[in-house]
Order: sequence, then structure tokens, then C-alpha cells
Amino acid sequence: MPDMNWGAVLSRYDLFLAGAAVDIYIALASFALTVVIGLCLASMSRGNGFSRTVSYILVQIIRGAPLYVLLLWVYFGVSQVIGINIPPVAAVIIALGIATSGVTAEVFRSSFLALDKGQALAAKSFGMTRWQAYTSVLFPQAIRIALPQLGNVFVMQLKGATYAAVIGVAEAVFVAQEISTSLFLPFEAYGALAIVLVLMAFTASFAFNLTERRLRIK
Repeated sequence: MPDMNWGAVLSRYDLFLAGAAVDIYIALASFALTVVIGLCLASMSRGNGFSRTVSYILVQIIRGAPLYVLLLWVYFGVSQVIGINIPPVAAVIIALGIATSGVTAEVFRSSFLALDKGQALAAKSFGMTRWQAYTSVLFPQAIRIALPQLGNVFVMQLKGATYAAVIGVAEAVFVAQEISTSLFLPFEAYGALAIVLVLMAFTASFAFNLTERRLRIK
């Protein structure tokens, strides 16, 4: 069994931290995007027959598209069609935001369905417009219900952000690959990477659980 050389890898902890920061940035930005798209699709699913059908078809297409393929399509395909070079980080954010929006839409849809239908009628009886009822009555309650599952979506974003290494973004996986190649220490490099990713996911889950407890209706 070859000798382990964790010191050589751990001495480059600053590179892993920098890579992890890139992953966190990508995850946060793509999470914001997927929440917006998911809310739009969920709202469409509560509309008339045509909008429900369109929402259903879009959700199924998005859920069936692999993130890896979607990333290559955005970075290479869309860039060529529109004639603009999409920056690698932006391409990852777009692809990841779209790829998880199908799941996010279903999370919001089920959260709105869990609400008592009488609340919308009560808001209407108080003279609220549909938009006022949505923003002031329905959405604040739905987000509380959706929060645990949104935490799972964000963890998916953190893990999905590592695909950025495929197009040369210097995030955590890219750093581990460079260290593994230059030092010939794949076990230690990817072992350290695994620890970093697990800690990131644990911290994100803890933050969402804490937020959920604070927003819980007592």
C-alpha cells in the first residue's frame, strides 16, 4: 500500500477554499434563478387549461434533461446560435437554474395545493386583487411549507455546481483535478474534495433547517 501524503494536499487548502467559494456563488445564483422559474411554472399550473398544459410539458422536458447535456448545450450550442460567447460561470448558472427548475416548480405547486382554498376566497372578500392575495396571503404561507424541500434543491445546486469543471471553471473539482495531476495524489486530492463538499452540504442543510424553525407558524 503506497504511503499517504495528506500534508501536500492540505497545504493547498487555500485553493480548495477558493474553489468552494466559486461553487457557493454558482449555487446561490442558480438557486435564485430556479426559484424564479419554478414560481412562474407553478403559477402557470394554477391557471387555465392551456397554461396548465404548457407548464406540465415544460416541467417534464426540464426534469428529463440531464444537467451535463444542458450545460454543454448552453455553453457551446446557445453561444453559437446567438453569436455571443457566454462566460463559463454564467453558462453554469443558467444551465443549473434551468435543470432544477422542474423540481422547484413541483415543490411550489404542492405547497400552494396544501393551502386551504378558503384563504384565497377570504382575501377576495376583503377586496384584495389576485396579485395582492398571492403576495400577501398565499405566498408567505407556501414558502414556509416549501422551505424544507427548497433546502434539498439548494444542496442539489451545490453538487451540480461541480459540473463547472467540465468547461474549465476553477471551482473545487477543478482544483482537485489540478492537484491530483500535478502531485500524483488522486486519493488525497479527491478525498479532501469529498470532505469539502460534504461540509458545504451539511452547512447548507443546517442553515435551511434553522430558517425553517424561525419561520415556522406557532
